[in-house]
This record gives sequence, C-alpha cells and structure tokens, in this order.
Amino acid sequence: MVSSPPLERRTPELCVSPVAAGPRLVVVVAGEADWVTAPRLREQLTAALAYGPRLLILDLTDLEFCNSAGVRALLAAVDVALQAGVQVEMRGMSPLLSRLHSRLTTRRGAAAMSIGPRPGRPGCGRARTP
Repeated sequence: MVSSPPLERRTPELCVSPVAAGPRLVVVVAGEADWVTAPRLREQLTAALAYGPRLLILDLTDLEFCNSAGVRALLAAVDVALQAGVQVEMRGMSPLLSRLHSRLTTRRGAAAMSIGPRPGRPGCGRARTP
C-alpha cells in the first residue's frame, strides 16, 4: 500500500510593527489574523500603547486575511486604547473589514474609530506617512 505524502501545514504569519512613535503611533499589521495569530495580535497592539501615544493609527493595508478571531483581537486592543484615552484610527481596511467595522461600531452605539483611505502596499515595517 502506497501512502500519500503528509499534507503540508502552513503556519499563518503575522507581522505587527510600530513604525513611527510619538504622540501619533503608527502600527503596521500585515499577514493573517486568525485563531492562531489573534492572541499575539492583541498582545502586541496592547503592548504598543506603552509608547504613550495620544493617537494610535492601525495600518491594515497589508492584512491579507482576518477572520472573526482577528476581528475580536483588533476590537479588544481598540477597547484597551480607548479606555486609556487614546484615539484610534484604522487605515487600509479591506472593503469587507470596513463594512464589518461599520456594523460593529453602529451596534456599539458610537463610532469609536475613524477610517482612513486604503493607501499603497509597502511591506510590513516600512515607514509610512501618517
């Protein structure tokens, strides 16, 4: 009996990079936000608040995949930021994530975050213009 080769399992990659600090902190989120990477996403976004920004800009341009676990991680980090008095702006959301964001903020009673345009697609960790 010939056995088939084992299925290749790819671990989702996630890159969370603070690229500009100060009163306006830009954090680039790239790769995949799913049930495997969501805890790390939440932890790294929350840890970025240690820079002490007044405005947290989440650049999601290079976020290739985001399931419900990724959305929950983003919302949890946003809640922590808002509770600390930090404003949050999300840029570069896909149309699907933008639509989901709109529905979630409507259900929460207020738009806690502003949405910026979806800019070009430089790689994770490259400086961006806030």
